[in-house]
Amino acid sequence: MTNLRGSSLDGIQLRRIFILSILSNSFSANLGVTLALEASSCSLGLSIQSSLTPQSPATPSSSESVVGADSSAINSCSAVSNTTGHIVRLWLTISFKFMMAVPSPKSPEQSERSRKYDRQLRLWGDQGQQDLETAHVCLINATALGTEILKSLVLPGIGAFTIIDNEVITEEDIGSNFFLTADRIGEKRGSIASQLLCELNPDTRGHFIDECLLKLLDLNPGLFNTFTVVVTTSLHEKEIIDLSHKLWTYNIPLLVCQSYGFFGSMRLQLAEHTMIKTHPDNQNPDLRLDCPFPKLKAHFDSYDLEALDLTNHLHVPYLVILYKHLEKWRNDIGDVNMLPEAYKQKQVIRENIKNSIRKHENGTMHHEENFEEAIRSVNFAYNRTSLPENVRLILKDEKLKNLTSNSQPFWIMVKALKDFVDNEGCGRLPVRGTLPDMTADTFKYISLQQLYHEQAAKDAEAVYNRVQQLLQDINLPDDTITEQDIKIFCKHASELCVIRGTRIADEYERQSLEDPDSLIEHYIILRGIERFYSEYYTYPGEIDEQVEPDIPKLKVCISKLLSEWGCMSSTKEDSIHEYCRYGKSELHSVSSFIGGCVSHEIIKIITQQYKPVNNSFSLVKTYSYYDYYKISIFIPVFFAMPSPNMIPEPLDVSFVIEELENDEIQEGSLTAEQYTKLFSAYLYTNELCAAKFLWRRVPEALKSDPELHKVWSIGKALWSKHYTQAYELIDCKWSNVLEPIMVAIKRRIQQDTLKFISMHYENIQLDKFQTYMGVDKEQAERIVESEGWTCKNGYIMPIAISEPDLGLGGSQEILDRLVTLSSFTSYIEN
Repeated sequence: MTNLRGSSLDGIQLRRIFILSILSNSFSANLGVTLALEASSCSLGLSIQSSLTPQSPATPSSSESVVGADSSAINSCSAVSNTTGHIVRLWLTISFKFMMAVPSPKSPEQSERSRKYDRQLRLWGDQGQQDLETAHVCLINATALGTEILKSLVLPGIGAFTIIDNEVITEEDIGSNFFLTADRIGEKRGSIASQLLCELNPDTRGHFIDECLLKLLDLNPGLFNTFTVVVTTSLHEKEIIDLSHKLWTYNIPLLVCQSYGFFGSMRLQLAEHTMIKTHPDNQNPDLRLDCPFPKLKAHFDSYDLEALDLTNHLHVPYLVILYKHLEKWRNDIGDVNMLPEAYKQKQVIRENIKNSIRKHENGTMHHEENFEEAIRSVNFAYNRTSLPENVRLILKDEKLKNLTSNSQPFWIMVKALKDFVDNEGCGRLPVRGTLPDMTADTFKYISLQQLYHEQAAKDAEAVYNRVQQLLQDINLPDDTITEQDIKIFCKHASELCVIRGTRIADEYERQSLEDPDSLIEHYIILRGIERFYSEYYTYPGEIDEQVEPDIPKLKVCISKLLSEWGCMSSTKEDSIHEYCRYGKSELHSVSSFIGGCVSHEIIKIITQQYKPVNNSFSLVKTYSYYDYYKISIFIPVFFAMPSPNMIPEPLDVSFVIEELENDEIQEGSLTAEQYTKLFSAYLYTNELCAAKFLWRRVPEALKSDPELHKVWSIGKALWSKHYTQAYELIDCKWSNVLEPIMVAIKRRIQQDTLKFISMHYENIQLDKFQTYMGVDKEQAERIVESEGWTCKNGYIMPIAISEPDLGLGGSQEILDRLVTLSSFTSYIEN
């Protein structure tokens, strides 16, 4: 029972207790709160009365605020006296009336399902779980990796799976696959795995097809059109190419997965994938303070903050405070459409809000939480309501021009949304309809929340009417898209996302390998292994006696691939040796980790929630290192070096970094322009780690800003040493504010690269030098000449730049100091 004796509760606390009481399904819970209130002091009763009874014209009537209560219960709110007995009667009345209105408990089946899947329902909701339970996943080859993937799908309740596998269980399978046992050696691998996987969850149906994949693609290709997702493991080159072509035409997602020794990878093929609920990490509330709809503006204008008594002043929603001070600030500067964007402008409003807090007779301020909330919310509440960049691009998509009966419901809803934005929305999305919690009394909060709900319902209805008209125009049934679908769509309209991928089969033509230090090198080696198998019908190192002889054969296969793709880079010999040593072995720990990652991506695709990995994911277990990369067709591009008169003097950006970091600490967030400046300053000072962590702090709504996103792309390219991509982005068109620092960033990268090459290279290929410096051949030769280096037969011989003496003494002294430091570090760690 809730104990309120001797407590001093404000409006928001009483509101929470009030709502908890009237919405409770249990009479005992309501009675417990009632008895606790009855035991409270008279002063508590007075506090409850003041928070429940409207005392100013700005406070809406109780009949307008509480939805679902009948007039007798609501009218009693205005007749509450100061006595505890009347409070008890009021609370009992509301409790009994709402108890009678509570629906009957859910059926035992629903309750059991909710208990069983409770944790995941919190992630993707009932609709996501329903999508999962109606999905049918196809697994090709029940290897250790394959069964780990299915295990992580069966447990959360995938509807059905089908295993296509014509192999029998071997001793190698027993050593890596926990779903197979030694007494099953010689039996069909897919059949046994299917039986044991189904034992994990009786809600899942398992099927098994004992057939060769290529034969199925030839005789029964339509089978694959019945699956929601297809995932493969341990496929050969021809099988991957044929399956990729077939599933691309069906628009069925394909995941090609591998577990090879200490290395694992996943490649996702998506022709088109649409999402409504992407669950962004940071999303600002949709408050519309810059452009309030008519009813909201009338509600704000009904408040007179100066005329309110102290009790009501303490419980005014902070949105009202923000709107009032925004209007005051606009009147002061003489611009009714202006929004505070700069830090100084927002600081003026903060000071005005702070000065409007009521004071005691001795001059000290009252503790008004609602005004403190308003001060904290200034930084995000005054953001201009506009279309996010991701939504703007979707509304311009070519698929909206010619809708047909074959169009997906997503694009029909997007077309209706575009019509709404162009007409009723006046260039804005439908109102989201949600309101953050805030310090306010119950009636003020509910009345404000109701305004947002009503406007959201009105906007959703307008979109729904347009959807119905579109369905009629393309001869589809009216129930193709339900009203509930539209409400969800409108609520999450700012999160819309469309991913269009590339076909895996196209990768077997020409590729790029700009950075041999990235994990894409492992992808190249695996492609070489596929070529090796195509030529020798065995994997390199699969037979112990053939490990060393297979190394040069694998090198030849990789060299042929690189030559076909037009790449001059080479892979590391150590990596090739390591893969030959693996001998196609599959480690359960690696398969388990990759299996979990793959199952996550499959669930994202099935539920159409959360953004899936774009293209490829790799893991090297020996270093516990992973990477995402995008495979693309190789197109050589060269860029010009800035002329000498464009090269600026070294910039001092330390004061910019310090000022913006302090602003972020004080405000909790910055504007998109401020984040862009701070990000650029980090790149100029080569603080890539700081830039990476800054991106994680940027609110999701701001990440769609074009210039901020471009700067982040430069940081990613520098982090992964993709110099060509970095130079390409830097040479894009920038605003007048950012253009000078972009030129400086490029010059700084070139200077650091030149210094690195001079110190660590005895010779370097001319084309690689061009890539690292972002210049063409002629400019590269000029740089070589100006540095006094030599270039012969396509190779550059740098001259080492002498490092300045740092006063550390001779090499022996430095070595002695390092030994002392190492000993001290070892002592601390142990």
